[in-house]
Amino acid sequence: MGWGREPSGSEMSIVRKVARANGLELADESLEVFTAPEDEAWAEEFVGDLPARPIVVLNRRASSSFKEYPLESWQRVADALTGGVTILEFSAPENAMNGVQAVSPSLALRRTAALFRRVGCVVTVDSLFGHLAAAVGTPAVVVFGPTGPEVFGHAVNQNIRLGGCPPCFQPEEVGCRKALCLTGLPPSTIVEAVLE
Repeated sequence: MGWGREPSGSEMSIVRKVARANGLELADESLEVFTAPEDEAWAEEFVGDLPARPIVVLNRRASSSFKEYPLESWQRVADALTGGVTILEFSAPENAMNGVQAVSPSLALRRTAALFRRVGCVVTVDSLFGHLAAAVGTPAVVVFGPTGPEVFGHAVNQNIRLGGCPPCFQPEEVGCRKALCLTGLPPSTIVEAVLE
């Protein structure tokens, strides 16, 4: 993208696209989330019951399964981080990974935002959680696969995408059955980004 040139539709961030579609002009791409005092109080109590060490939130789910990183790889990320941090995962307790604490996947958005303000890092696939972390100013590591950080990422997040093929958005439509952009991403790359 050149200086002084308006980005084309394929280069424009999702924030700007939504704003444009609704007839809004943005000064910047900052997001904001407002919470109620009761949401903040809930989050304060929740983290107060956790061990006194840094908290990392892992989110391995997305609105589309083609954007999800393999479970075995997520477990390797969790295993590598377990020693020095408390790991929370948005999952039912019976589906949570080993060594992590489950948080209800149906937690209200404002409570999730209040919780994110109190954690050290959010690690997620391309989903609402990457946007929410950016909105509340929490460092985030966002794993991209068939979608690209150029459109769906935020400059304040650490966006990770394995090179080799351009974003295709619908892997099955282009004949990609293995999603190498995700399955080929080493868990150590995510762990290093979190530790930064």
